[in-house]
Amino acid sequence: MKKALLVFSALLLITATNAQKDEMMTKPHVTAGFTGAVNMARFNVKPTGSSSLDYKFDADGLFGFWINVPISERLSFEPQFNFVTNRMKPASGSSFSDFDGKINYFSVPLLLKFHAGKYIAFPVGIQVDFRNAVKDNNGAFTKNNVLGHSIGATAGIEIFPKSRLSVFGRFVYGLSTVNYIASASRPYELKNQNIYGGIKVKLFDFTKKKVIPPPPPPPPKDTDGDGIIDSLDKCPTVPGIAKYQGCPIPDTDKDGINDEDKCPTVPGIAKYQGCPIPDTDKDGINDENDKCPTVPGVPEYQGCPVPDRDKDGIPDDKDKCPDVPGVASQQGCPEITEEVIKRVDYAAQKVFFNTNSTKLRPASLVALNDVITILNENTSAQLKIDGHTDSDGSDEFNMKLSDGRAASVKAYLVSKGIDESRLISEGFGESMPIADNKTAAGKQQNRRVVMKLFY
Repeated sequence: MKKALLVFSALLLITATNAQKDEMMTKPHVTAGFTGAVNMARFNVKPTGSSSLDYKFDADGLFGFWINVPISERLSFEPQFNFVTNRMKPASGSSFSDFDGKINYFSVPLLLKFHAGKYIAFPVGIQVDFRNAVKDNNGAFTKNNVLGHSIGATAGIEIFPKSRLSVFGRFVYGLSTVNYIASASRPYELKNQNIYGGIKVKLFDFTKKKVIPPPPPPPPKDTDGDGIIDSLDKCPTVPGIAKYQGCPIPDTDKDGINDEDKCPTVPGIAKYQGCPIPDTDKDGINDENDKCPTVPGVPEYQGCPVPDRDKDGIPDDKDKCPDVPGVASQQGCPEITEEVIKRVDYAAQKVFFNTNSTKLRPASLVALNDVITILNENTSAQLKIDGHTDSDGSDEFNMKLSDGRAASVKAYLVSKGIDESRLISEGFGESMPIADNKTAAGKQQNRRVVMKLFY
């Protein structure tokens, strides 16, 4: 068998060496060829009794035929038809009842190949093996002791160093038992396990070749390389343009516009027929595109100054409160004073709920009414309401409880005329403690509502 593999491998290498060079193809195409490989085989033993039998990998061979059918540029289907010999040898000796020999198979891998690039692909699929011959050196197994077919899962890698030659490695893991368990003298199930490493040679290519058109005739002579052939060029040795029949452009003011321009002695641009751009207010925006041609402005406002309706020095496009004078630190909105912040913080500390409930206690309403007053005094401000709990109860319950409590505060403020769009409520459960949840005092601190004004 080893001599046959060596001869087959030599034939494949000779075929690959003498194969024609790559030809231009119109698209992915059907190909076919032969394959040869070293087969490292072993039984994967699953004991069904007290057996401690084990097998080691031993070398044998594989050769066969393959055909590859493209599905897309990155995916192809490749069935193979291989003759495989499996040398199965126990790792620590064998008894008369253990298999020690060869099983030959006609093997049909059905592979999907994922092409990761021009030179590499990853085949995966299933392999169906049909038993051909069985030789057991112990005489314990015959052809009838091995199932007629078996199935395995397979995956590997294929590398394409040459257009007609590739090398591959593939692992096969048997999914079905290959032996009959006839008696207690064979207390195990045997499954095939293979590692293939070898080469593939492409011998057939079923795609039409591109028809290569005849070369175009040589272009007419153009001595100065200006795109105007010498027979039509009045200045054949000096680059020019067609407008001047191949001669250079006359340009006294060197502005790239020939002397037909309206300002031939003053550099200008084509839009103004060779004259400079008029810009009365000197803001870099020419008068035809400037809606305020006598007042310097910016491009965003078509040459006019940036509007600032509330005259706070912050332009309207960057001012969150464009109709109320504010400060830059608040993006144009009025500054939230320390006193207001403290009032909101104090009010948050006076918000109470019934145990494990989202219902506000009446004692909370005085504090919330003060928050309503603050919001009415700061009509551009928004309010973030966060709910928190201690660690008692499940995470899910606490998250739902904290979210409901924050929503209850929001609902009360809305009921008193505060626009809902100015309010955001969110629950955080027990995820953000500010004190130790192991003490009653710490838990009381962690059960809280936090309110914060923002713009």
